[in-house]
Amino acid sequence: MISSYNDVYGNGNRDYANCTPSEGSISLDPLFNDLDNNDYNLTWRSPCINAGDPSFPRDPDGSIVDMGAFYFNSKLGVNQNPTATLDCGLKAAPNPFNQKTYLQVRTILAGIVYIKVYNLSGRKVYEDKNEFQQE
Repeated sequence: MISSYNDVYGNGNRDYANCTPSEGSISLDPLFNDLDNNDYNLTWRSPCINAGDPSFPRDPDGSIVDMGAFYFNSKLGVNQNPTATLDCGLKAAPNPFNQKTYLQVRTILAGIVYIKVYNLSGRKVYEDKNEFQQE
């Protein structure tokens, strides 16, 4: 098997076990946020950021695609919390919206949640920010 634009760190007892490295392959610790708790988002210093196949579609920020399952949002900066990508949700009732609508936010991570609601013309009609504590 040929491995291109992949991080094969920890692949068996030695690097590149059962595969042949190709263009863009690396064997470095990907520096996931929290492997023990299955958080495979990349930390800000991961060698996998902007290291994916340059022929793939670009990340939302216009940079080269990252290696891995999740996009690393570099606009958050080093000292800020990552965007929650796990078990979170927003429920609006009634749906479709009436003159009065209730929004219910659910998240398992502590942090700040920003809510912005736009009408069909693209005009912002509501904005709120709440900080959630981990339970």
